Amino acid sequence: MRRTVEQWEVERRESEDRPSGRDARCSRPMTHWLRRILIPVLCLVGAVAACEGSRVPDRVLGVHDPSPALAPFTEAELARMRSLSLARLPAPPVDPSNRFADDPAAAELGHRLFFDPALSGNGHISCASCHDPARFFTDSRPVSQGMGKTERNAPTVVGSAHATWLFSDGRRDSLWAQALAPFEAAAEMGQPRVEVVRHAATGPQTRALYARVFGRPAPFDDRARFPAGAGPFGDAGSRKAWARMRGVDRAAVDRAFANVGKAIAAYERKLEPAESQ
Repeated sequence: MRRTVEQWEVERRESEDRPSGRDARCSRPMTHWLRRILIPVLCLVGAVAACEGSRVPDRVLGVHDPSPALAPFTEAELARMRSLSLARLPAPPVDPSNRFADDPAAAELGHRLFFDPALSGNGHISCASCHDPARFFTDSRPVSQGMGKTERNAPTVVGSAHATWLFSDGRRDSLWAQALAPFEAAAEMGQPRVEVVRHAATGPQTRALYARVFGRPAPFDDRARFPAGAGPFGDAGSRKAWARMRGVDRAAVDRAFANVGKAIAAYERKLEPAESQ
């Protein structure tokens, strides 16, 4: 059959447009992957656009509104919330074990002792090192650092006069007894008992105030009766020096040591929480 000129022309054009050989083999995978990627993406875009454009309000669909208008508080509920205000916080309870708890002179002495680093074994650590007023009487550390690294962080002493039990395990039942423990703890202030008492009762910054509050102390500057570094805790040398002391002298040290704690407790009783805003 003869082909017309027009037929030849059509076939020529089709052969020019059709890829052949390697070009044809390469174009098929490319087209395949484009279809697999573009078609799902275009479908997803279209579905999102359709959902955003045709969202029906919950009230039309009859869906329950999870946030209805709140009912007003009852008078009983309002009274309970008002009772939690710091304005309703009562005065610290009376401490029957500390007759100096609310003595202003004792609080002043306690204030001086609280900030005195000479009460530590290295002369650099005070109560305020771990109970810093600039940090709400804490140290903002995960674990407190005194003479060494301790095992816990320092809680605030603000409002501590309202606590019934002190320390994380409740091993002290009075504020003044709690205040004494860090002095003899090796990782905290690391100071033997005799040295704490000697400095508090005979030091130039505190001796007059100590005598005013607690009366004339024993002659703690007599190192024959009150040897350096003596105490019931600490290293072997400290304990041996303590054991060699007369019983009456150890009792005098114990009484003065308790007085130190009671003065600090009198100061801490004044650290009451206040409104933050």
